[in-house]
Amino acid sequence: MNAPPPVDLAGSAKHGVRWSSLSSAAVGLLQLLQIAALARILVPDEFAIAAVATIAVTVLRSYADFGLAGAIVHYQRVEEDELSTLYWFTLLIGMGLALLVAACAPLIAQFYAKPQLAGVLQILSPSIVFATLGGQYRALHQKRLAFGVLAFANIAAAATSCTVAVATALLGFGVYSIALGALFASIVGAIVVVATGTAVYRPMLVFRLSKVNRLLRFGAYQVAERTLNFFNMEMDSLILGKLANMTALGYYAPLKTLCLQPIALINPILTGVSFPIMSAVQDDVRRVARIYLLQLRAIASLTAPLYMFTVVAAQPLILCVLGPRWVEGAPILRVLALYGFLISIGNPVGSLLLATGNARRSFLWNLGVSCLVPLSILAAAPHGATVVAITMVVLQVVLTVPGWRYLIWPSAGAGLGEYLASFILPLALAAIAAVAVLPIVSWDVRSSAKLIVMASLGGGLYGALSWFLNHNIVALLMKTAFHSSSKPT
Repeated sequence: MNAPPPVDLAGSAKHGVRWSSLSSAAVGLLQLLQIAALARILVPDEFAIAAVATIAVTVLRSYADFGLAGAIVHYQRVEEDELSTLYWFTLLIGMGLALLVAACAPLIAQFYAKPQLAGVLQILSPSIVFATLGGQYRALHQKRLAFGVLAFANIAAAATSCTVAVATALLGFGVYSIALGALFASIVGAIVVVATGTAVYRPMLVFRLSKVNRLLRFGAYQVAERTLNFFNMEMDSLILGKLANMTALGYYAPLKTLCLQPIALINPILTGVSFPIMSAVQDDVRRVARIYLLQLRAIASLTAPLYMFTVVAAQPLILCVLGPRWVEGAPILRVLALYGFLISIGNPVGSLLLATGNARRSFLWNLGVSCLVPLSILAAAPHGATVVAITMVVLQVVLTVPGWRYLIWPSAGAGLGEYLASFILPLALAAIAAVAVLPIVSWDVRSSAKLIVMASLGGGLYGALSWFLNHNIVALLMKTAFHSSSKPT
């Protein structure tokens, strides 16, 4: 399991991007179909219950993994007895946390005054165990750059979630349908990565914590950082559901999920590939910086037009995707689109910090942010979902430059100018294209027709501007998408 990375790192990256692109496109489409279907069956309160339950279970999955998946990828050599110890260690934690969720579910439901929340949490709790069963195998597949296996696992899980959730919702299971979809998705994903991984590695009956101190130290910082980061991302939903009301959260949660879809679609394509690549060259700081800035500019070039389009086309977009019941959420969606873009360009720093062994620095940063975010959201939540969304945007803008100075500069030596340039140009080009098609929103035609015309004209204009003003990234993305590597990966 410790074979050296391929010599042709560029070819391996392109190979990984293609597999990750396929996976992200399929998963994104399936998740969008699931949201669109459930939005027409369930009511906002049911989405709110599912949002709170999902947040609680997802953060506990971070504890169950104990950050050891990232440690396995970061360290270039990990012995099989170390892997075995880590496997049983995380499995035991996962089982304990699953039991904890099931036991505490009634108390959480009482806190939010939603009795159904207890059942949803109890249905979701076994997914923590299945996440730990497959977590190490996912890390090993990523380390071996076996992106095809990971793509298949992700697509199979998303297809299962969509099928089960929609089918059970139609059968009248209500909010429990979302939980059942997530549970069966975790089972299918675990089966795929374990079944394919056992061909090259099987955990031994070994449990020696004293031998894995370096991995546990790395993992401890990562799990703490990941937990803080997750709460910083989800604190708006947790506080909004309590201080405003669950109906407000019911509107806010699916719109936020919709806005984060481009990140789920695009970012893993590049960050999932760049992490093992940067880990392999972590001693060459300038090379790491080039890889990081390249992926950041590529992500901004792909996400900026999607988010600027969402800002100007929020109302017809909601009508087409979620239905007329949700149209009053258009102002929230516009603000969340700006938030989504800022998150998309901040997200890649995680792979940079892990690849360069700076998990502790990432933890300290998120610890500081976690003191700021809850206070800001507590002040905003009583004023409604739109004010909460605006607050999240302002926080991201304020933290941009301090985040560069504390996280990116020490890890890669990338200057502030080159860092800002990597995403400001794509954002400016996308904004120009979006403003150009804004008048189409007032046309007296079907919402679907508006979206088609706006996407066609705006996309064409953005593509033309990018070809002349952002040509290097456009050429790289086209070459990666359509040309195969001449060397084996």
